[in-house]
Amino acid sequence: MSEETLESENFDLRMKISEVEYKSAMSALDKAGWPPALAKATHDSYDYAIGLKDGTVIFFERATSCGGNHEWVSLWFQSLHDGTTAYHRSFNKTHGIGGNDRGLQVRVSEIVWASDAPYGS
Repeated sequence: MSEETLESENFDLRMKISEVEYKSAMSALDKAGWPPALAKATHDSYDYAIGLKDGTVIFFERATSCGGNHEWVSLWFQSLHDGTTAYHRSFNKTHGIGGNDRGLQVRVSEIVWASDAPYGS
């Protein structure tokens, strides 16, 4: 077996393991009640928004699970959509939050909706 073939097979195996780990993580977050867009944000940094039960809207770039049963999510922010009306009424703007300093922890049970690319992709 050539070195190139062995390297290719190792790459394929790493991809399969990554895919299994990804599916397992998504399954665990789904069972914990995470909306699909919020779960996606744990593996794909992009542009997301969530809405809380009290009407608060939070824009964020990526998320990580925290707490033993995935009951909390840490959100990291970006400074996007500064000119939009929705942004100006959002938690980010009213609380002056932006950047990726330490994130914001939110109880997942307080989330009523989540959006992947709320302003389009």
